[in-house]
Amino acid sequence: MTTALAALPRTAALAVLAWAALTLVERLSGPTVGANIGAGLAAMLAVAVAALVWGTVDGLRARAAGPVLARWGVVAVLAVPVFTAAGQLGAPTAFDWGLWATETVVGGWFWAVLVAVPALTGAAAGSALSGRRTPTAPTTPRHRPA
Repeated sequence: MTTALAALPRTAALAVLAWAALTLVERLSGPTVGANIGAGLAAMLAVAVAALVWGTVDGLRARAAGPVLARWGVVAVLAVPVFTAAGQLGAPTAFDWGLWATETVVGGWFWAVLVAVPALTGAAAGSALSGRRTPTAPTTPRHRPA
């Protein structure tokens, strides 16, 4: 349960960051005709970099890598419905549940991979760099009989 609760603020923060990057680049670009591919790429880059950095920090702070990897796995799963819904925010039309369902099923894996790969890589690297290991068994010196 704590893994899911810890995943919620991470998912929300990544969604807000993606939306902010998308909005910022769209506003800086001025009027465009059709899709603004630069804004979408900026949002994806912001999510990937943030997941990498946050995953690394989590890995550095953790006592063991397992819970951190599980937490970011949950974030990747939660990112799918959240990010596909966020794609419709600010649209001139009402929220389209059919479009959301289609995008979640067809393109949701993309958001999961975009979050999971950098975050899990960062978490594993952070855990390895921290040097903390969970002892498997107490070590005692062995004495040889004389």
